[in-house]
Amino acid sequence: MGSAPSRLPSASSPPASRALQDTLQSRSPFLLFIVVLSIVLHLGFFWQRALQCSAGVQGSPSRPASDRILTGLRDVDAKLDALFAKRSASDAAAVTSLVVGLRAQLNTFLAEYESQGEGQEGGGRIGAGLTDGHGAARKTDDLGGRIFVGVFSGITDRGKLVDAEDDPETQLRYNYAKRRQSIRDTWFPATGEDHIQMQRELGITMRFIIGHSNDAEEERQIAEENEEHGDILRLPIVESYDGLANKTKSFFSAVMAGYSPDWIVKIDDDIYLIPDRLQAATKQWKRMGAGYIGCMKHGDVWKYEGTRWFEPQHILLGSDYFLHAYGSLYVMSRQVVEKVIIRNMDNLRMLANEDTSVGVWMLSHNVTHFEDMRLCSEDCATEAIGIRKKDCMGLCSPTKDMYIAHRTKSCREEATDPLPYMPSYPDHEMFESMWV
Repeated sequence: MGSAPSRLPSASSPPASRALQDTLQSRSPFLLFIVVLSIVLHLGFFWQRALQCSAGVQGSPSRPASDRILTGLRDVDAKLDALFAKRSASDAAAVTSLVVGLRAQLNTFLAEYESQGEGQEGGGRIGAGLTDGHGAARKTDDLGGRIFVGVFSGITDRGKLVDAEDDPETQLRYNYAKRRQSIRDTWFPATGEDHIQMQRELGITMRFIIGHSNDAEEERQIAEENEEHGDILRLPIVESYDGLANKTKSFFSAVMAGYSPDWIVKIDDDIYLIPDRLQAATKQWKRMGAGYIGCMKHGDVWKYEGTRWFEPQHILLGSDYFLHAYGSLYVMSRQVVEKVIIRNMDNLRMLANEDTSVGVWMLSHNVTHFEDMRLCSEDCATEAIGIRKKDCMGLCSPTKDMYIAHRTKSCREEATDPLPYMPSYPDHEMFESMWV
């Protein structure tokens, strides 16, 4: 089962951040109440002012008062973002849940408010920044929606690197910082300007997704990396392979609270992604009504303790797993994430493995599955979106193979719209009837 969040070291945090963490981690109901009350009052003040001025927004080309309110709202949003980024994982679950909810409300209001104020200028919150790559405005309707790509990465286990000092290949495989850098060097935006360009041209936001470690040195290294690149989303969980299902649940919650996209892509850091082709695919998924997309599989339920994929709840499952997507790369629609995960955060059954946990969540809520083999292509076909080797369930040597794939001409070819499909597995051909 997924591991529960644990208390984490905060030695590298600045004094103000440590004080906030100490308050959040305190058992005192009074201190918790003060933290929540201050956030609520802050939000309420700006919310009220914005509502009072909203009537004058649409008819006025000059909106200095409205802009000041938006600045204030963004300030609240930034403070909440800092709270999420700096605080360590704690058992103050009630406070965290409330703050996440408040932030989600704030982001929803910002989207509606900006759309209302900028609608006469040809774009709302999303459409305003989109171009076609040649400087011309690009309509939101031309895209399949806003996409968030979360790249699941980990924290380098220094002990494993020492144990494998005579095996360079193993050292590379378990050095997660180098894996992230190989992704930045290939398909992931390398700079802040690249991130902005991707958001404008493709409507895609990308972040590495990492939890925490009880090792202060590892925490320091991740903080320095994020200070340099600003592309890591930290989750309030402790990293562990056994806790991947819990990390996945926390990931979807954090993304919906902080970004509220139309589609969420979960991808491991040993997969090569071709982001340019995602928008063409999302339009197809939307037309067919798919909400859970990936390369699907069945499989034996592992009943023997000590095996890698042992499932302690095997008695509830029988001999074979239900159909579910490989965990290395899959996609969910906003509606599915909200209906299935966000509304049931405390009631989701957690199996031993991430992919089967997600699969049982989907199956229990009547979600429309779609097998899309473009997400698990063996090579850089012109219709491929994700590249991995089946024998390795990813790229066999990620830090090397990322560069090899990136140099392949077919991986760099411009996306076509509509994007061609790839045939399903032989016993899954019924999914091909969903093609649009």
